[in-house]
Amino acid sequence: MKPIRILLLFVVFLPVSLGLHSFYPSGINPDKEQELITAANLYSLRFPNEKIYLHLDRPSYWSGENIWFKAYLLNTAIPDCNLYVELVNLSGEVVDKKICWALHGLAYGDFHLPDSIPGGIYQVRAYTNWMRNFDEQWFFRRNVIISHIRDKIPEKEIFDLKARDVDLQFFPEGGTFVANVRNKVAFRAVDKNGKGISVKGEITDEKGKKAADFKSGFKGIGSFEIIPETGKKYIANAVIGSDIEIKVNLPVAVTNEIKLEIDPFETDSIHLQILDGNSPSASNSVTEFLILGQSGGQICFHKQVSLSGQQVNLNISKNSLPSGIIKFTVFDNNLIPHCERLVFLNHHQNINLEITSGKPEYLPREKVELQIKALTKDGIPCLSNLSMSVYNPELQLGAEQYPDNILTRFLLSSELKGTIEEPAWYLKDDSLSTIVALDNLMLSHGYRYFEWKEIMANQVPGIEYQPEESIQLRGKVTNWFSGKPVKNSNVTLMFVKSQLAVHQQTTDSIGNFVFSNLFFYDTVYASLQAGTDRQKKKNTIEIDDRSSVSPEPGYLPLNYRYNDGIQFKTSWYLSETDSSLIDRKWHLNDTILLGDINVLAINRKPKDDVFAKPYLKADYTFEVSKRDDIYSNIYEMLESTSAYMRNFLLLNPEYFLDGVRVDSDFVSGFPSNWFENVEAVRMANVSNGFGPGLFFYTKRGETQRKLYDKMGMKSTRIIGYSVIRRFYSPVYEPGQPTVLEDDFRNTIYWNPVVLTDSTGVAKVAYYGSDEPGKMQVVVEGITADGKLCRGLYHYEVKK
Repeated sequence: MKPIRILLLFVVFLPVSLGLHSFYPSGINPDKEQELITAANLYSLRFPNEKIYLHLDRPSYWSGENIWFKAYLLNTAIPDCNLYVELVNLSGEVVDKKICWALHGLAYGDFHLPDSIPGGIYQVRAYTNWMRNFDEQWFFRRNVIISHIRDKIPEKEIFDLKARDVDLQFFPEGGTFVANVRNKVAFRAVDKNGKGISVKGEITDEKGKKAADFKSGFKGIGSFEIIPETGKKYIANAVIGSDIEIKVNLPVAVTNEIKLEIDPFETDSIHLQILDGNSPSASNSVTEFLILGQSGGQICFHKQVSLSGQQVNLNISKNSLPSGIIKFTVFDNNLIPHCERLVFLNHHQNINLEITSGKPEYLPREKVELQIKALTKDGIPCLSNLSMSVYNPELQLGAEQYPDNILTRFLLSSELKGTIEEPAWYLKDDSLSTIVALDNLMLSHGYRYFEWKEIMANQVPGIEYQPEESIQLRGKVTNWFSGKPVKNSNVTLMFVKSQLAVHQQTTDSIGNFVFSNLFFYDTVYASLQAGTDRQKKKNTIEIDDRSSVSPEPGYLPLNYRYNDGIQFKTSWYLSETDSSLIDRKWHLNDTILLGDINVLAINRKPKDDVFAKPYLKADYTFEVSKRDDIYSNIYEMLESTSAYMRNFLLLNPEYFLDGVRVDSDFVSGFPSNWFENVEAVRMANVSNGFGPGLFFYTKRGETQRKLYDKMGMKSTRIIGYSVIRRFYSPVYEPGQPTVLEDDFRNTIYWNPVVLTDSTGVAKVAYYGSDEPGKMQVVVEGITADGKLCRGLYHYEVKK
């Protein structure tokens, strides 16, 4: 963890310089202000909020296919880290799991869906070990539909909405509902799972007098204005859907609080107004305030202001602020926070990829050539790392119209608390209705970063999981008799059935050890030994497997809709009407009728020996599997049952376990039934030239998978990185033999690594399938300087 300690030291001595001009009245100590800003920035850097986005090749899948993905990570605790990607079913069971190494924040891989996987709604979930210290809400999650070709997928459950399942909440702007002044109040109506529901109604006082009307917009969110009177209670009389009536009390209006209003709709600036709810003669009236703006956890704006006649107005240039969500907080002269307000700014700094092709229409199996340009608004080329998918959107089941993408994920979904439904809708255009809906979203959702009370109280989150820069094996050595940790104990790690080297570590003052910088694929089996041959009999090794155990899913994929009469295509409908799926479903294109077949015998092919032996033939082979397992270790078996081996051991041979040179004491820690045979070679290729060598070979199969524990010994399984496979794309060159009789790829093309050159251009070529229709090209990625990229393109395939 040395890189993290270096980072923290750097942060502690990091000079804070915001480069902003501030006005300092006498009411607030500038040193206290700077101390607060420094504490906030330090907290953000010490506990970074990592963000993950996965570009999937398409929204829905069939059994037997592959889910291809590319991961993009931002704001990571360390530059390169382990990424866990899981496939979760409706019951919360992790049905498949991948470990990827995210190099400079990029990783890619796939899930192969077996033919036997049940149809249903699944969730692709991704996280790092560091993210497990915080709320699972910030994990990446994307629901996908997986259909079984021969089975009808359970369709969405249809039920009637009940009043008890509706949650209607109201959010006064800035967090305070102040009497006798105009208040903007946002609201959100959701069901018990956070799904938005349309709502309308009116606000009345306790005597039934109407004070305002309200009606929701996109996904049950909206806002209205009201001037509440002192001492009056206000009630929302709401109608949910078409016939559900509910009543909700609004917050009680106060008279002695500060109110914050922000108008974000001006083109060049943000208009901010602070109102003092106290009377001008009140003794507790505050006249000096500090305004802080926070973006991505860092302070991006600060200014002290003084009230003039119960209010202050401030215009903040949008060009002085970064893109994304900014939280403005108003502090009094004692640095106590009173009001908060979120604002979204879009400077359109992301790269809109320009995708072009040689022609708008193609024939089946024709070669498609696309050109991708990554240029800024000023035409400056960008070096970019992109991922690209091509598919027919008409064949996708349950696809959202405005799903999460790389822009909405990093700018919206990963910044706001709560569920954001179809987030791409909020960035689809710059129309007034969209901008208003986006601001209502800011008013009705919380900010993901720290609360000011945590900074003021110097509260830090409990860190249980550390960032992982490689495959790691952690554990602890304790004394078997006393249970106390054993410090400064040598721990040896030996991989079984592998050419990986032997590793050694020393326990720290509390007996902990960690083996890091391990890079390998798939699963390997290993054995640990703590201490010398004499010491290990007193020691016990415990493996810390917390990082390898998947966290319990708290946000399960949902599969329901309300009884609204909306019809939609089902997986059964598609599988019975689409010719390609009919062929796959019933195997009509690869079925032939066979006559009678007589099976005479089955000859099992012997297993090959996977170990490379540094000799042609052994002088003597001792077959361990044919001996009774009544000995304490393998050496006792050799000396008790073989005179040849007894004499050979007197030659002081070098010892090899599955081809790797080891210490003799290390081999003695394995049970005898782990070994297949032992081979003695008088003239083996050893460390000092040629000499006697004793080669131990372990069994294959179930015995290898049994974990064996002994005093000072521990056998374990270590899961390595997932093997990266390559997407297969057929080639249909003229004159070449036909590769496939029927080519109905649901994913026409997938490429996780598309790189633009110094001119900002990348060229991609592939061959289409037999599927006609309007194909959609989706390209997403990130530039070398951190700008987000996205582009869409469509072309037609006609027979």
